Amino acid sequence: MSWLTELAHDSLNSLQFGDNSLSIILKNMFQNGVFNNTILIVTSDHGFRFGGVRETLAGYYEDKLPNLWIRLPQTVIQKFPQWETSLDINSRRLTSVYDVYKSFSHILNTYNNSSANFQKRSNFEERNYGTSLFKIIPSERSCENAGIPDSYCACHFPIRLPIDDVRLRRAAESALQELNSQIPLECYKLTLQGIKGGAILNEIKIGNSEDLIVEFITSPGDFVLEATVTRYSPSNYQGDGIFQVKQNIQRLSKFISEVNCISDQKLQLYCLCR
Repeated sequence: MSWLTELAHDSLNSLQFGDNSLSIILKNMFQNGVFNNTILIVTSDHGFRFGGVRETLAGYYEDKLPNLWIRLPQTVIQKFPQWETSLDINSRRLTSVYDVYKSFSHILNTYNNSSANFQKRSNFEERNYGTSLFKIIPSERSCENAGIPDSYCACHFPIRLPIDDVRLRRAAESALQELNSQIPLECYKLTLQGIKGGAILNEIKIGNSEDLIVEFITSPGDFVLEATVTRYSPSNYQGDGIFQVKQNIQRLSKFISEVNCISDQKLQLYCLCR
């Protein structure tokens, strides 16, 4: 198993520099017959999370839809033809990394007929979520029952709002209020410089609430942040509504300089040292 993190983590254009090395490795493995009895899985933990790409609608989905490719050798297809059928169907179904975990377990349990040591290693810890990708995943599956946090659910279809919509400003202000309550004294408090965009995430209101996503810029720091906020509008409430941050606020802009004044890695995302 190999895990590469540096090649394209900070720049999409850098990915091309690994093409030749990966090509040589894969060709050698094919020529030496390794893939005659080897299942090849290529995946990633997430899409591109920082920079200009992430600030686009395509980047919004890219962040939530990591790559996943699975190649079965003919020996496996001949023995378990339903595995190939399931993979083909599941390529158009909602899946998650929990399913990849269950797939590893499925493979090991299927081929677990050797030593006691192998038996011990293949006893994967049981998880509440996940279905092997070699089984057909239900078409009606939701992010909730797939174990996907709402902030990473790609089943929401944003309906764009005008930048001057008061709901976006109120949502951004509520996000900053919560953020500033967590930022230590070593960092500047953040204020709203401007709104970059926003949308409603659920077209049909659920009761008297609606989920908003807002992208905004802070001052100081020029941080580009994204927040998902629920707006409640009780029938007896006077005003724009009650705004509550729903998930972790995400930073979309890249780090320009290191944050040395605090050690909390999560809060470093929102800290401009004094």
